[in-house]
Amino acid sequence: SKTEPKVYTRPQLSLVRKSDKWTETATRLLNDSQTTDGYALVFGVGTGRLAEELMRQSKLFVIGVDPDAEKIARLRAQFHRAGAYGHRISLHVGQPSSFSLPPFCANLVVSEDPASLGLIDVKLAQAIARSLRPYGGTAYLPKAKADQLEKALVKATLPGLTLRNSGNFISLTRAGSLPGADNWSHAGANAANTGASEDHFLKGPLGILWFDGSVR
Repeated sequence: SKTEPKVYTRPQLSLVRKSDKWTETATRLLNDSQTTDGYALVFGVGTGRLAEELMRQSKLFVIGVDPDAEKIARLRAQFHRAGAYGHRISLHVGQPSSFSLPPFCANLVVSEDPASLGLIDVKLAQAIARSLRPYGGTAYLPKAKADQLEKALVKATLPGLTLRNSGNFISLTRAGSLPGADNWSHAGANAANTGASEDHFLKGPLGILWFDGSVR
């Protein structure tokens, strides 16, 4: 006898639209950084509202890192019910200063709960700086953390970063290329056709990553 397949569909829910201080904060940060898409890191996810508003007001994929496992589990369930988890947001348990993330991946780095970051020391400053993509990656921290961040940056000797006041925040931006990077502008590398790049950042041997395989 012929059996018809039975299809089970998951109800398509959406995040409940709200308007609060995080709505305004996300708008200010997106406008100031001129960010519309790419990746946003939220170090210290708080209530999840800032992450939610970044998703709602942009095309960013949000990655959240927080040491509170219970909070992460609750927010994962919340965003899963809304159909956003895995599509627009991913949440992880860990310390922002030591959590393993790809380098130079973030268009935007923010925190809803700066208290969870603790002291802004050299290790955390390095983690934030390492995450920022070239040509415009920007991190925002409350002005109360400004002195800590500035001292940590001096100790860490991180070149190519610009620190400035941005309203209620202090921002850290990687405005240009990575230190030691160089353009391959012509068929022969450059106008002199030397056939060799002056790039001191990227080192060989190089390989092709295929389906997330490792290169050795």
